[in-house]
Amino acid sequence: MLHRLHGHSARIFAVGFSPDGTLLASGGENRSLWFWDTATGRETGRIDQAGGWVRSLVFLPGRKTLVAGVGFTLKLCDLPGQTLRLVRGSENFVVESLAVSPDGQTVAVAGGTLHPDRSMEEGQVRLYDVGGNSLKLRRTLTFVAEGPNLADRRRWACSDVAFTPDGQQVIGVVMTAIVTWDATTGEVRDYFERSMASSSDQLAISPNGRSAATLQMQMPSIVDIIPSLAPVH
Repeated sequence: MLHRLHGHSARIFAVGFSPDGTLLASGGENRSLWFWDTATGRETGRIDQAGGWVRSLVFLPGRKTLVAGVGFTLKLCDLPGQTLRLVRGSENFVVESLAVSPDGQTVAVAGGTLHPDRSMEEGQVRLYDVGGNSLKLRRTLTFVAEGPNLADRRRWACSDVAFTPDGQQVIGVVMTAIVTWDATTGEVRDYFERSMASSSDQLAISPNGRSAATLQMQMPSIVDIIPSLAPVH
């Protein structure tokens, strides 16, 4: 172990490295963002009032700009100033996870839209174009499949999202389904049904873009995403 970082007083949900690897950002349940020097393990800054639970963090490639998913909002933080600014807010879309396209021009936001009674209405991935100091909503990706559990699907958030290495596909976990969308058109290209799942399952894409690894009720599994989503393990 290189360093043990002390400071957070509640659960940590997200960490992210700066593009040059010299800085680590962390955030979580105590509604704060912390910044750490990766060489020494020392705290270099802190934002105590992030405005909500910090659920996901990701740096834009080639830039010292951090994107933070905080509650129902997206916020940007330009370093080294370490001040958050609201760029997108919503009263009914909860942010679960973030991913940045390989070219750094698009941010994918996984989550779900809520009813007024706070029950989930629909799991979605929203694609935002990165432009200067702003994020502009370009497209909303949705998934509705046929079957007896269609009503249940509409109450499931998208818990994690990732781009394939070529940036042409967006992969998301929507409870019992792993879905692939065309990043340009937003159309569903394929999906794979899983027998078990939880609302916090995550995924990772292989470097060659052929496979996706997921957590399935704490059990890792691998699916083939090229040319179609079919289980291989």
